[in-house]
Amino acid sequence: MNMNSRSDRGGRWGWIGGFAGGTLWILPLAGLLFFKGDPLGGAVGLCLWAACFGLAIVLRPWRWPQTPISLLYLTVLLAVCGAALFFGLRYDLFRQAAGRPGWMYFLWMPACFIPVFTLGRKRWGDIHGGEAAS
Repeated sequence: MNMNSRSDRGGRWGWIGGFAGGTLWILPLAGLLFFKGDPLGGAVGLCLWAACFGLAIVLRPWRWPQTPISLLYLTVLLAVCGAALFFGLRYDLFRQAAGRPGWMYFLWMPACFIPVFTLGRKRWGDIHGGEAAS
């Protein structure tokens, strides 16, 4: 099967679009920090977004067809969770959570790891056939 065929476009769009959406929250947060007079927090936010989304681009599974997709996904996901944890700790969001323990806001994180387990050891080359394509 040709790696540039229409059949694998959905997987490519899903990977890029999923991580674009998954990291999108970092950009408005960085802008808000710049606007509120915290240029260091805003700059760190922009750098975190660039690192997370850049990692998703570099580790795209069709570029590494013999590496388990779950390993690539886990690496990028840990970077996104690290960004969430950074902002939570830096801005003391754990104590400022409106009447609830702040750590409860991070209960969504385990659900993000479900694809790591459902993908198992599947590789892009196993699913779509062929070798690498950029």
